[in-house]
Amino acid sequence: MAPGEVPEKPNAQTLYQYWNDKRGDRIFPSWQDIDLLDLWRIASTLIVKDVIDGGADFRNRYWGTLIVERAGFDASGKTHLEIYKNQPLGPQMDNYQQVVTNKCANIVYRNIPRSRQNPKPLGRYDAEIIGYIVA
Repeated sequence: MAPGEVPEKPNAQTLYQYWNDKRGDRIFPSWQDIDLLDLWRIASTLIVKDVIDGGADFRNRYWGTLIVERAGFDASGKTHLEIYKNQPLGPQMDNYQQVVTNKCANIVYRNIPRSRQNPKPLGRYDAEIIGYIVA
């Protein structure tokens, strides 16, 4: 996403505003800044991923219940490579890695019906991304 660009979808707008408020003057907020209870209205549509080895893989810290329903499985605790073993990783992995490389938000589209993802990086310091939120 370009700086100042606001997502179109209501859930993504809610997440973006929360993420933006929590980051303040930093590039992105830290995980300690985030409280999923603050996002209870959209929590069922969220995925929170931890970055593994600088973006070589991503572990699902949180996988919302609506995502479970639409995807047909619960991927909490699973890595991207575990979920897509023996399959092409597709554009999702490229987009997740782009968030890590560029240290900025990025909109990602997936094949889950009516789903639009909007990854937001999280980190301990402005120079290190340790995970991100997806709406």
